[in-house]
Amino acid sequence: MSAPLAVPAMNRHTATVIFLHGLGDQGAGWIDLAVNWRRRQKFTETKFIFPNAPSIPITLNGGMRMPGWYDIVRARNTTKAIDDFSTEEDEAGIMRSRTTVHRLIDAEIAAGISSERIIIGGFSQGGAMSLLSGATCEHKLGGIVALSGYMLLKNKFKDLVPEGNPNKDTDIFMGHGDQDPLVLTEWGRMTAAKMSELGWKVDLKIYPGLKHSAAPKEIDDFEDYLHVWIPDLEEGPAHLATIILTAAWLLYRCRIGPRSTAMRRNKLDHLRDPGALGIANCGGAMFLSRTYFLSAFFTVTGLALAIIFRNFWAVVPAVGVKQFGSTLKSRSMSTATRTPVYFVSHGGPNIMYETSHPAYSQLASLGRKITTTIKPKAVLVLSAHWEGTATTISVNTAPSTPLIYDFGGFPSHYYRAAFPHTGSPQLAHSALRLLTEAGISAQPATRGLDHGVWVPFSILFNPDTNPLSVPIVQLSLFGSDSGDAHYALGEALAPLRDEGVLIIVSGQAVHNLRDFFSSRGSPTPLNYAVAFDEALKGAVEADPSVRKEKMGELLKRGDARKAHPSFEHLLPVFVGAGAAGKDKGVRLWTLCEGSISWGMFRFGDEPGESAGEKDV
Repeated sequence: MSAPLAVPAMNRHTATVIFLHGLGDQGAGWIDLAVNWRRRQKFTETKFIFPNAPSIPITLNGGMRMPGWYDIVRARNTTKAIDDFSTEEDEAGIMRSRTTVHRLIDAEIAAGISSERIIIGGFSQGGAMSLLSGATCEHKLGGIVALSGYMLLKNKFKDLVPEGNPNKDTDIFMGHGDQDPLVLTEWGRMTAAKMSELGWKVDLKIYPGLKHSAAPKEIDDFEDYLHVWIPDLEEGPAHLATIILTAAWLLYRCRIGPRSTAMRRNKLDHLRDPGALGIANCGGAMFLSRTYFLSAFFTVTGLALAIIFRNFWAVVPAVGVKQFGSTLKSRSMSTATRTPVYFVSHGGPNIMYETSHPAYSQLASLGRKITTTIKPKAVLVLSAHWEGTATTISVNTAPSTPLIYDFGGFPSHYYRAAFPHTGSPQLAHSALRLLTEAGISAQPATRGLDHGVWVPFSILFNPDTNPLSVPIVQLSLFGSDSGDAHYALGEALAPLRDEGVLIIVSGQAVHNLRDFFSSRGSPTPLNYAVAFDEALKGAVEADPSVRKEKMGELLKRGDARKAHPSFEHLLPVFVGAGAAGKDKGVRLWTLCEGSISWGMFRFGDEPGESAGEKDV
């Protein structure tokens, strides 16, 4: 288990929020929660901790290793009500993770934080752990949050509660989507009912249309609870206002006047006589000597400036350093040739080592063409493995980013793979500006590259044979299935193509892992995979005037949910099509293997290519 990620308090540390991620995720997946609040100067006295679960085999996923707080032995059956929750649970793993959470709480208390200003929360598996860990904690906590969570160890839950139940009056907020296909809404309802029956105060909110994710309204409700549970103890700007008002009153009452001549030698008289402090009383008005006036004035001014600069510099690291003059345009880039847009199917991390696989050679060939012919000034990339909220896009503004090993069950050397690269705050802020101008909600973020980027890029731009020497900036997708929203996202980013920026979108032309695993990876193409692969080709290669309509029809096909049980691997194509504008699309290559397709597409011409010279 790697060390937890921590976002320190901006000001005096008086509160802590510990938030646990879900199965297969990492603490970094939720760090934007704190970054967004930092940008808005919310909870400035709060430290945020995002622990990382250990990588463990998950029985339900065929023993594949992935970050998890406990094993999932089988899918739960709600028809047997909440009693079914207590069968075949990984009790040992649950209790180990509970101990981990309690140790984090103990460490914060040892650091001087009141337990009643510590909040424990989480999502999915993390939400289930937050309910158990919070309700059975021996310290009185400030609040408990479970987003898409459920009850663990139902038959032993009450026995784990410490004597006196210190958290019997602790508020519990549960949020759940009514369309969640993984942690069913009924689980949340049954959990809230059972915990209420056991004596806890539970506020369960159901969010219409929400699947297995967090909605903006849900996060807003979470924020509202935090304002109640852990308000900042210092008033911040109110302190500055108090100082200024006090100074104004003093300067009104204490105007510069004649020096007092009543300087007495006797210490007692010295203390009694205001003249000893350089103050003279003339007709009821107090007068400061010039020396004392200037001293008081500069002291008050210094304190005010100290507060201003303290708050300013506390915000800058949390938001990321903004590049002034953040447009990417330069003398050389303003005349750059319009770059094409590429969609690549990225596969799993194993493709990096399967050099004889046809997809490997296709990616390597495309990468050489990019570095030798297109020669981009920078690369903007979107991957199926980073989704923002339903209405907000996140843009990675970090100048350097680690790799995220967001997969499990592979040999150890997969987790030591490297891909040298750099980011570009300048390009990131250009993208943010374009999105804002297009009316798209966007926010800066700091995050690593997920495997949907660095795995195909390791082949496209092999560090030893074909290195990429320009910056890479990643954007998220929307956390929604809206084809129109993703098409509009591409349209907003299109101007970057005229500045020498290459847009690459990464997903999978057909992506049904359920059938892939059930067929043991058989390469024989399934009928729906071939049919949808050809339909996607038809939409991409349609005339640009009707392409958006044709792309939208893909999501309505009867086999759409067979080809893509969830649409995140398909939606990058919509972004690429939107960024294409009036440029035509073409399929460069495809290969159907079982329930997946390796389709690769290009929108727009490559430099020096005429309309009649297309790749075959």
